[in-house]
Amino acid sequence: MKLSVCIPTFNRAGHLANCLEALRVSRERAGTEVQICVSDNASTDGTRAVVEAAMRLMPVTYRRNDSNLGIARNIVDAAGMASGEFVWIIGDDDLVLPHALATLSSLIDAHPRADYFFVNSSEVDARRVMAAPQPFDAGTLPSDLPRFSSWTASGPVKFHELVDPRVSFDFLLGIFLSVFGLAI
Repeated sequence: MKLSVCIPTFNRAGHLANCLEALRVSRERAGTEVQICVSDNASTDGTRAVVEAAMRLMPVTYRRNDSNLGIARNIVDAAGMASGEFVWIIGDDDLVLPHALATLSSLIDAHPRADYFFVNSSEVDARRVMAAPQPFDAGTLPSDLPRFSSWTASGPVKFHELVDPRVSFDFLLGIFLSVFGLAI
């Protein structure tokens, strides 16, 4: 398997439902197998039901922690579920665009020696998302949303060249911007 998308979550079932729906659409368009992993940090809301509904539409690897591990350990737990060559950790409130997984899969194929990909993103107000018909259709987002990073370069670069505030003011803290190769 090429890519695992890992989602740590806790008590945000509504956001997670939108995230999983966006992943379902993008996964179907990707034309390649993409693993979806959800690590539930002992949620007490409808998180399990949201994941079970998503599992009827696509394969999802799901684990519910017996107790809340804290965000850092839940992120590590989510990544530990991955069986892909690359892991992309996203938030339960992140929306993957319909073409995102196909684009990322093509980039992985085109750059077999790469072990890291920086993914740009845009910010969308959660109130806008939750006020729209549910589950939210990420394909309805305008294509001209401002990007998180204004950096427009594409292609191979040395890793240390990305550690630059012109690329991202919080490089590596915005984990959702990073797709890491796993040492196998």
